Amino acid sequence: MALLKLGPVVAGVSGSIGGTVFARNRAGAYARARTKPIIPVSARRDVVQARLTSLVSWWHDTLTPAQRALWDAKGAASTLLNRLGESYTPTGMNLYIRSNALLHLAGTALVTTPPVNIHAPALAPVLAWTTAVGIQISSIGLFLHTFSGCVIVRHSPLHANGENFWKGPWGEATTFACSTLSSLPKTIVASALLTANSRSFIELQVVGYDGSASAKLIAHVDVGSPA
Repeated sequence: MALLKLGPVVAGVSGSIGGTVFARNRAGAYARARTKPIIPVSARRDVVQARLTSLVSWWHDTLTPAQRALWDAKGAASTLLNRLGESYTPTGMNLYIRSNALLHLAGTALVTTPPVNIHAPALAPVLAWTTAVGIQISSIGLFLHTFSGCVIVRHSPLHANGENFWKGPWGEATTFACSTLSSLPKTIVASALLTANSRSFIELQVVGYDGSASAKLIAHVDVGSPA
């Protein structure tokens, strides 16, 4: 595995070129030979694949030309960030799948027209761990719980306390309405699922019922020893 020192010509690399994969971990940027991963068969993987297949089919076969035109126009007028933090213009189908894949994951109604604003307000929670309860959201800062949407929360397998990077795969999603944030704290990982002296990575994303979505927030919580 080769390490990379990025300079003024190339500021960041992500993905693969030919037989080389460029990535980043806690030690910095690196390059490795590209290999074909073995994807284990799982019910969750099958659900994700079926969801994406259905959305592509619905885009082509269920949406009307007028509806697809709305998504295309919204995509052309919008920007998203890629893995390097750079802006790009999505296609209409990109936006349609982005919106509805998240709504499907949240178990809420899908949308056929794009949201007015594709960016939902981001959640900036304070996460805390207690021995008796588990990992909780103890504060949401300036986030308005009146936003018409929900929060999708997923957590990683447990890690040693020194680990500081996790990219997935994430566990099953837990979803709750933004309106429930008016009553805090809110438990997102029960203490029964935690192990003493470990670290849990938490992924949170706000999804509007209109199909808008915030950027993913990834944080970690260190679990101490039982009192």
